[in-house]
Amino acid sequence: MAEIVATGNLGADAELRTTPSGRSVLNFRIGDSKSKKNDQGGWDKTAENWFNVAIWGELAEFYAKQLTKGTRVQITGEFYQREYDKNDGSGKGVSLDVTAWGVRIIPKRDNSNGGGFNAQPQQSPQQSAPQPQQGWNAPAADPWSTGGNNGGNGGGWGNPQQTEPPF
Repeated sequence: MAEIVATGNLGADAELRTTPSGRSVLNFRIGDSKSKKNDQGGWDKTAENWFNVAIWGELAEFYAKQLTKGTRVQITGEFYQREYDKNDGSGKGVSLDVTAWGVRIIPKRDNSNGGGFNAQPQQSPQQSAPQPQQGWNAPAADPWSTGGNNGGNGGGWGNPQQTEPPF
């Protein structure tokens, strides 16, 4: 299995379908291009990549209405190539396909106030992590603690006076 992390913009709205067995699948394409400055001060496109992406199950249903044309996303998944016959009859082409298990929406910049972002990234049900408990502090004698409480002995790994780990 070849794993990939790719970032790009949706070329069209995502399409949610259901298989005959009742499983949901969300299909969309993301694209990204690279440019370089030319001698006239403009920009020339040097490369363009498109990925066909499929998301299955609950994750597909979660993102179905959020992934619209132009949305910038980062996907993580299994990557594979598929050969196909070109529509214009000019030969064969190669499709870059991803079955994604991770999706992150990248919020758009809000340039009206000098920068920043206009939205918080959404977390999918499978990506939400438990929140740390409130008021937790490192143990008093924790030599790896970077906080001010290091047992009161002036030690602690990361202390410039200590040159060796405390073990």
